[in-house]
Amino acid sequence: RNFVGIEIDALATRPLLKDEAIAFFKEMDFKSLLANPLFDVRDGIDFPVRIPATMQEVLEFVERIRSAGLVAIDTETTSLSPCEADLVGIALAMDIAEAMYIPVGHQEVEGQFHNLPKAEVIELLRSVVESEQIRKVGQNLKYDYQILKKQGLMLRGIWFDTMIAAYLINPGQRQFNLDA
Repeated sequence: RNFVGIEIDALATRPLLKDEAIAFFKEMDFKSLLANPLFDVRDGIDFPVRIPATMQEVLEFVERIRSAGLVAIDTETTSLSPCEADLVGIALAMDIAEAMYIPVGHQEVEGQFHNLPKAEVIELLRSVVESEQIRKVGQNLKYDYQILKKQGLMLRGIWFDTMIAAYLINPGQRQFNLDA
């Protein structure tokens, strides 16, 4: 006997019309639904990120950054609160073909990458981070500024912050993180 007025066959799964769903979600600005892996709409941006095993590798990367005059920078930390956060790594990129993640405070697991000495990494990056001539790009650079300042570095040469740009484009939006 059917008490709810729905035939059980109507509940069977049907093929997903992915392209139509994506078009509808974009039209309605349903960003959170588009973030679902089922509707993966990224443009296939994929690039290698090197994790250095030696300080020499970091030094060589720093030299390339100096030549390029532009670097994207991001700090990885233990907390979203800058006052409570400890630095665990620094990501640097010059373009989609060349990026490096420098671990300095991860819990080490045998067989995986190891941390480089934080104090040595900070000193090696000082000439890049504090240079007005090397343009810095990032997402929420205010946070990175605070984290780097705790390490004794002054982030200078800030050129473009994607979070500020997102706000200027759409000030009514509730979030401006990379997932929004």
